Amino acid sequence: MGIPLSYATIHRIVRYELQAKLKVPRPKSYKQETEIIERFVQQRPEWLKFLKEWINSEYEKGQKICFWCQDETRLGWKTITGRKLTLKGVKPVGEVQWKFDYYYIYGLVEPRSGRAFFEELDISQKPNKMVVSTD
Repeated sequence: MGIPLSYATIHRIVRYELQAKLKVPRPKSYKQETEIIERFVQQRPEWLKFLKEWINSEYEKGQKICFWCQDETRLGWKTITGRKLTLKGVKPVGEVQWKFDYYYIYGLVEPRSGRAFFEELDISQKPNKMVVSTD
C-alpha cells in the first residue's frame, strides 16, 4: 500500500524541498497537566502582590524578616531522546517517560548570616542525610 520510493528520493524531498531537518526534541512529560500550569501563571501576580503586602505589614510591626534562598537538583538516569524530523523553523517537542531511580538534593542559605541547610532525599525512602550549618 503506497508508492515504493528509494531512500535518496525521500531524503531529497524531505531535506531540500520541504527543508526539514532532524532535531533533538525539547523534553515534555506525558504526565504534564497544562491547565494547572496555566492557572499558576495566571495567579502568580496575585500571589506576589499578597506576599509583598504581607512582608510590608510584618516589617512595619517590627518583626525580624529572614531572607532565605532555596534550590534543589534531581540526580539520576534520564531517558535518552532521539532526533525528530521537522520542517524548517519548527522546534520539535517529544514526550519522554521519566521512569528512573533518582534522588534530590535540597539547599537553603540565608545570605546575610550565612546559615545553611542541606538535605539529600531518596524518593523511595525517608530522608537519609541531613546537614545543618550555623556558621
